[in-house]
Amino acid sequence: MIFLDIRQKLLILSVTFLTFFSIAQGDRFYKNPGIVDISESEAIGSDHLYNLSEYIGLSIEIIKPPGEKIAISEGEIRDKIIEIFQKGQMHHKGPKISDEEAHPFFHYLIMIVPIEKGFLVYASGRIFENVDVKRVFLEKDTAFQAITWENQHLFFTPIEDMNKETMMAIEKITKQFLERYQYFKTVKN
Repeated sequence: MIFLDIRQKLLILSVTFLTFFSIAQGDRFYKNPGIVDISESEAIGSDHLYNLSEYIGLSIEIIKPPGEKIAISEGEIRDKIIEIFQKGQMHHKGPKISDEEAHPFFHYLIMIVPIEKGFLVYASGRIFENVDVKRVFLEKDTAFQAITWENQHLFFTPIEDMNKETMMAIEKITKQFLERYQYFKTVKN
């Protein structure tokens, strides 16, 4: 087991905190994807998954030092996410989709950094969707994509627990996303 000092614990808590609703008092910037209302002195924001399709693409990216052997694979991660999606009534589009069907997609980014007797792992789950940006005029068959929902976890893990703890973080991110998705299904426009 790796013991953390209070600063490390606070960092981990701050990174793993999922913002469902946030008021940035005295701050005109809302620092999360979603809808933002900016009043005279503060930004108020929330994630926004209204009318998100139940059919979603899936992209998994693992970043690690070259030659570093890890006990977790993209296939294991993909299988776990698809299993959780199915339980949450969300469907994976599969690998053979057209360009028009590419969005939305869920991108998992896992960065693994070896440290003494373990790993520092960053896991992020985020939704990419096509968005309209007024300052950009796009040609036909061209899209502007943006992150519209995101959740991140940063944790230390001993070597022997890396696979289990990484899968737990991925499961937590996926379930948190599905909770928000299910909530917004009940308040559809």
